[in-house]
Amino acid sequence: MFHAMDAADLASSGNVASPRSPREVLFAAHTDFAARVERLLALRRITASGGRPSAADLDAALRGYTEASARLNRAWSTWHNAVLAAERAHASARLASHLSDATVRPIAAPILLDIPSDPLPNPPTPRLRFARWLFETGRLSDWPTA
Repeated sequence: MFHAMDAADLASSGNVASPRSPREVLFAAHTDFAARVERLLALRRITASGGRPSAADLDAALRGYTEASARLNRAWSTWHNAVLAAERAHASARLASHLSDATVRPIAAPILLDIPSDPLPNPPTPRLRFARWLFETGRLSDWPTA
C-alpha cells in the first residue's frame, strides 16, 4: 500500500538519503510521483483485463497520486525560486565586481561632426526631383516632361 511521503518522510526513512537541496527534493518528489502514476496504471491494467481492484486500493492510489502531484508542484516551485534567487545573486555579484573594478575607463568624449547648415548644398538632380514628385503624388501618369 502506498502512502504520501514528503521530504521529512524521505529523510526519516532509511532507504533514501536526506534531500538537502531543492534539486534533490524535486528529484525525490518526481520519483514518488512516478511511482504513484505506475500504481494507477497497474490498477488500470487490472481493470482492463477484467479484474476488479478493491475500492480501498483505488482510493489510496488516487489520494496518493493527488498528494504526490501537489508535492511535485511545490517542489518544482521551490526549486524554480531557488534557481532564480541564485541567478539574481550571481548577477548582482558580477555587477558589483564589475563596478568595483579599478580599471574602469572613462567614457570617450563624443565626436563632433561638422554638419553644414544647408542640407542640400548642390541643386537637386532631375532624378531626385522625379523621385520626390513620385513620392509626394504617388502616380506616374502626370509627370511634367518639360
